[in-house]
Amino acid sequence: MYRMMSCIILVMVLLSAIPAAGEDNTLKKALWVEGGATLQGNYSVALGTRLGPIGMKFGYGGDFDYEGKEVNDAYPFTLADLGVAAKPVGKKKIDPAFGFDMMGFYDFTRNLTGYAEGGVYWQEERKVMVVTEAQRLFAWPVGTLFNVEKKRYVLTVEGGAGIQYRIPYDNWHAVLLTAGYHTLRGVSGGIGLAF
Repeated sequence: MYRMMSCIILVMVLLSAIPAAGEDNTLKKALWVEGGATLQGNYSVALGTRLGPIGMKFGYGGDFDYEGKEVNDAYPFTLADLGVAAKPVGKKKIDPAFGFDMMGFYDFTRNLTGYAEGGVYWQEERKVMVVTEAQRLFAWPVGTLFNVEKKRYVLTVEGGAGIQYRIPYDNWHAVLLTAGYHTLRGVSGGIGLAF
């Protein structure tokens, strides 16, 4: 996970070093971080970059039914192997989703920009069961959640929109403030640097 995040950050820094197209490319490049929350109260984070009229954002977060540590992974064992009786809970989302969005920007003024984004996110899904009866001495206790099928990741298409405001502190640099909404990650705000 750390290796993947390091590669993503490196790519974004390298992309931000390329000059933006056009004669007036002042403040058309940016790098920022965002934090947000969904209506269910789950948190999200994202790292974004802009290069002229396009950009990219890598995000992690969104709503989920259970944390991975709450659902024991029993695959490839059967109920008989586990020594329990269980009933199905259904297919549930496990842990937050991760993915990326491609972004398009429109500059209303030199300091105010609107953006739209669309992308793909992956989220783990498991067929969850709950123990109703322990049939052995060392079996899981009643109420334990587990899955007996192989984990799988579901791909979803998501999108969002928002605004960015630049507070210049010289002709070449500005503090960047962002506010937006994403269909998976919820309402967010962020801070970064435009150059």
